[in-house]
Amino acid sequence: MSSKVMMYYGIWSPDDNRFDATRWFSSGMYKRRLMGTPAEASTETMLRSKPLPIVANMNDDLVAIAGVALEYDFPEVNTDSLINDPPILTGRVKYWASKFDKPDKPVDLYNLFLNLGQERFVITFSRDAQTGELIDKNSARRVSADQEADAQYVQIFKELDAAGNP
Repeated sequence: MSSKVMMYYGIWSPDDNRFDATRWFSSGMYKRRLMGTPAEASTETMLRSKPLPIVANMNDDLVAIAGVALEYDFPEVNTDSLINDPPILTGRVKYWASKFDKPDKPVDLYNLFLNLGQERFVITFSRDAQTGELIDKNSARRVSADQEADAQYVQIFKELDAAGNP
C-alpha cells in the first residue's frame, strides 16, 4: 500500500478529526469499506479481515447489552422474558463494520438480531478491536418488515431463523 490512509475518528465534528491509519490496513487487519455509487472508500468505517469470534461465554453479556439498549431506546418494551429466561444469543450476532474511536484505537461494531415476543430488534454493540472487550456503547433499532430501509435486516432475520438460531 503506497499511499496514506487517512481515517476519521470519534464522533462527527466540523474539525478535521483524521489521522494516518495506514498501518491498520497494511498489516491486513482491516480493508477499505467501499460505499456508494460509484463505490468510494469510506474514510469513517472499514471492514475487519477476520472479525473477533462471538463465543458461548459471552451470552450473559449479550443479554445484558440487549436489555440495556432496549430499556434506553424503547423503555415501553417489556424485557422481562429476555432477562428472566435468557435465550442463547451468540448465534444471532453478525459483524457489521469497524471505526476508530481515537487515533489508533479501532472499535469493531456488531449487530445482534433479537426476536422478542412478536417484535424484532437489531442491537448494535461495540468491542475493543485489540482486546475484544465489550464497550458500553450500544443502541437498539426496531425492525419492521414493511419498511424498505429494514429489508436487509429482515433478510438476516429470515436466514438466522431458518438456521435454527433461537
